[in-house]
Amino acid sequence: MVQHGLKEVKTIITNVHESIDYINQSDLRLKNFTELVQQFNLKERRLVLECKTRWKSTYEIIKVLLDTQSDTSDEFIKKLVKNMKERFDKYWGQCNLRMAIGAVLDPRLKMKVVEITFPKMFPFNVARDNVNKVREILYELYKEYITMYSPTGKSDETEVRSEDTIESRKSEVDDYLDEGCYVPHEDECFDALERWKDKCMKFRILYRLAVDILAVPITTVASETTFSAGSRVIDPYRASLSSDAVQMLLCTEDWCRSLYGLKRKNKNKSEDQPKEIRLPLP
Repeated sequence: MVQHGLKEVKTIITNVHESIDYINQSDLRLKNFTELVQQFNLKERRLVLECKTRWKSTYEIIKVLLDTQSDTSDEFIKKLVKNMKERFDKYWGQCNLRMAIGAVLDPRLKMKVVEITFPKMFPFNVARDNVNKVREILYELYKEYITMYSPTGKSDETEVRSEDTIESRKSEVDDYLDEGCYVPHEDECFDALERWKDKCMKFRILYRLAVDILAVPITTVASETTFSAGSRVIDPYRASLSSDAVQMLLCTEDWCRSLYGLKRKNKNKSEDQPKEIRLPLP
């Protein structure tokens, strides 16, 4: 999303980068720049040069630029935000079924979670269709699990025939959704999987579905990590290495240790033993 927005001002950022780089190459140019800043009484006096592995540093360039160009700041920001919002809307414009089904299978939430949140995320008609879609997918998954885990390959739904009516027994999904949402105690450390384990006899098929969905690990990272390679570098100068290069360096280090009979440092060794000789990486 950030990169999509920055593409719209790529030319401006490139020009600013080249200008800053040009000024920093000479003390005389830097001195002249300082004099101009003082002459025009500019608010910002910094020369920020972005780092290619950190998008946040690009933000610093834009911030300084806008502080010195206040007349065009509003239009610049509007254009940048508009393009970033377009990508954001495209990403979240569709219902994430995996997350929605997982939330519904949380005994504390059930269908209430999508019925309450979807109208806030989507237009009314889209929200209604997405709620119905989540419900339909849940039933479809349940039918597939019946085929896989039911001894006969059929559900426990049976038809009770009378002279005038035909009634169908509710499925496990129906029973689950009809139940009220579980409200944990204040001091309870709630675990959805443990809760389903306690209900495995009542929901024999749905239990298997819930375990498979809820057991999928969900990882979270800082938003900056998504767009920045700053944490994936070897040295403080942010000289990023590919995974192949890192593997070759590690292999070379192991080979050198083997060649010279060196062992890796063991913290449990006594201090009177010879200290390890560390070989610098290439």
